[in-house]
Amino acid sequence: MNRNLLIPALVSLSLMAGEGKDSGLIPKAQRRDVSAFGFSDGSKNSMLSEYRGKVVVVDFWTTWCPPCRLSLPELANLQRQEAKAPIAVIPINMDEDGWTVVKPFLWKNRKVIEGFRVFMAGVGKNGPHVLGEVEAFPTTFIVDPEGKLAWWWSGYGPRLVEERVNQVMKELPANP
Repeated sequence: MNRNLLIPALVSLSLMAGEGKDSGLIPKAQRRDVSAFGFSDGSKNSMLSEYRGKVVVVDFWTTWCPPCRLSLPELANLQRQEAKAPIAVIPINMDEDGWTVVKPFLWKNRKVIEGFRVFMAGVGKNGPHVLGEVEAFPTTFIVDPEGKLAWWWSGYGPRLVEERVNQVMKELPANP
């Protein structure tokens, strides 16, 4: 194995075993605004501020990360629910070669992650640091409807994203 990939691969495997970091649900009074985070789908630049009123999942992943690959079908399923629920799912690919690697990966896995939309992180003042440190993959951030960071963790657990999104969605006002 390439020496440059050995450490990230070991970190990814340990995260899959549940040894990642977890902020827990951040109390509302302690949440910080992260709405300046920017991202692109390759043709349009966007910011989290455009998603006010929704619970937003921002997931940092790579094509070479085994736990990331396990999480992608769940993220794709959540993306398919966006039209029915006040949520948005923004998977941010962090492969060094960007779209050159991501497009073939998406094509190869199209049956498993049908319709999956991928984004690349903004740079400079709108880069990933707006959310927090991304030290391992996957690292997931949940942003509340006010654009504030409600939860973050690294690692993968089955249905973990969905459970935590549902917990943050409980904070939404009830429909009249």
